[in-house]
Amino acid sequence: MKTRSQSAKISLSQLPVEIKRPIVEQTALVTERVYSESQKFLKLAMVDRSFHKLCSPTNWKELDLRCSGKSNLDGLINEILHRQANHVQSIIMGLHPDGVPNQKNFASDSEKIDSSSDSISSGSEKEFPAEELRYILEICTNLTKLEIRYEPTSLDEFGNFIIDPLRPITMMTPLISQLSNLTHIKLDNYNDDNTHSSEESLVKLLEKMVHLVYIRVDFIKASFPTCDFCECPESVQPSVSPLGVHLASLPYLKFIVFFHADCFNLDWSKLDWKGELEELTLHYCFKVSLRALHAFCSLFENSLVKLSLYYVPVSFSDDNLAHILPESERKLLFRLSKLQQLSIFNGYPIELLKLFREASNLKQISVKNVGEMCLEPLKNLEKPDESRGSDLESIEIVCVLRGQGF
Repeated sequence: MKTRSQSAKISLSQLPVEIKRPIVEQTALVTERVYSESQKFLKLAMVDRSFHKLCSPTNWKELDLRCSGKSNLDGLINEILHRQANHVQSIIMGLHPDGVPNQKNFASDSEKIDSSSDSISSGSEKEFPAEELRYILEICTNLTKLEIRYEPTSLDEFGNFIIDPLRPITMMTPLISQLSNLTHIKLDNYNDDNTHSSEESLVKLLEKMVHLVYIRVDFIKASFPTCDFCECPESVQPSVSPLGVHLASLPYLKFIVFFHADCFNLDWSKLDWKGELEELTLHYCFKVSLRALHAFCSLFENSLVKLSLYYVPVSFSDDNLAHILPESERKLLFRLSKLQQLSIFNGYPIELLKLFREASNLKQISVKNVGEMCLEPLKNLEKPDESRGSDLESIEIVCVLRGQGF
């Protein structure tokens, strides 16, 4: 007698492809990752050969290679990728074993691996899997998204990437710079000594990625440190941020996410931006002035939808009370007609929030570090206003008293 699961399997197998396809598509939507970092595997692929084929584009759309060593990657290459590489659109990598392999030149574009090899030395699992990672990046020709736990490198006197054997992930930098089809890149700086990426090395890494839509970078050192707060030697620089110049030239760029970036300044608002930015996230960028933020956002008043500010912008008032804006800065209104989401976490959230009173399309506001400040401005936002397109859908207020977590 057949079990219920066996009967179900047989009935699924007997369905025509025209029915199987929407089943797979709907299942993919239902199991789409929301909170989990790893992509869900569609078990329908185990029903029969046709289901396996229909599920492959979803099951192998993203490869999470984090922490993988040589043997795991070698098995992936030999058993799966020779059939599924064309489905891979996204790769997450980093945190691999970091032993130094016995290879002379990992920056060479001619390096390949023998994918038929099934023998690995006992000590190889502690080595950084440079050859395997290179091979995977080379055969996944439809790759458009890359997220990497990255360790910054710099350029030598000839403008070439410096490969640091003590930080083996830098061996991948030359190949990554050739991925011209990427639309999404996330460089998550993973370095114990807080080494920052230079703007020049980032520009070289990104210069062929002309289709970029999304970029996130952590820890960027400014090539030309600029002071936007006062009249001093650093308030005027002979050159503009190289990274700013490059990003401004990208016609499809819509999302910029920076953590600990020192290069964002007033000069970015003076560039001719080809793209229409929809989201700007600046976290821990301690040198961003309110004037610089206002001038930059004004460039995208008809496209910016989301703005997230964490310890940004910085303001200095005459009495050194960081939570009080000077009179001159209280006139900098953010007239962002498309802005829907605003998140503020800094020393003067209420003062800053008032500057967005003409952002008529706001639907969600997150304000943190309110402390004992007056919440009346937030209550006023809930009141109907003829100038607003719609009432707020939600207001999230997280009160964090100064001296607690700061």
